[in-house]
Amino acid sequence: MSTYQSVIKIVAVTGALFLSGGIAAHGSATVPALLKSISEDGTSSHAMLQVWRRVYEQGHANSPKIAVLTTVAFAYTAWGANSQQTSTRIPILLYSAAASLVMGIVPYTLIFMEDSNRKLLKRAAEAKHYSSSSASGEKRPEDLIDQESNERLLRRWKALTLTRALLPMTAGVLGLLAITHYE
Repeated sequence: MSTYQSVIKIVAVTGALFLSGGIAAHGSATVPALLKSISEDGTSSHAMLQVWRRVYEQGHANSPKIAVLTTVAFAYTAWGANSQQTSTRIPILLYSAAASLVMGIVPYTLIFMEDSNRKLLKRAAEAKHYSSSSASGEKRPEDLIDQESNERLLRRWKALTLTRALLPMTAGVLGLLAITHYE
């Protein structure tokens, strides 16, 4: 196996595990911190939504790039395994499955998370709009947006996000399995 093929395999596995960790951190660290800041620090629902929106935007800006790079690396690795003269096709299947799992975050997000994302983004936009006019005597964002509903939505988003993190994590494990057991 050549050095560049080894590097591509490392990029694929590392990318998948890095992506999984980033996605999981949003759910396992950010959401509990936001909820705790409301219950213990008196942070407003408005502020919680704004911070969540910023976290969402960071993930939305960075995760697709990592997912594409990782998928291409796994697909190339599967193609390379196909061209090798081996007695088993298992590495090809493992790398192909890994590539599919990484890209699986896209349909997962669209099918299972789109509704929660849309609602949270809408509420964040409304909270931002009302915060700029709060000095004019209008109701505060906390009065306009149901805090309990926001917290429920955020908890749902957390569960969906942690589940989504399993896709690239499984891809990374399959890549490691192919490297360690079949090469």
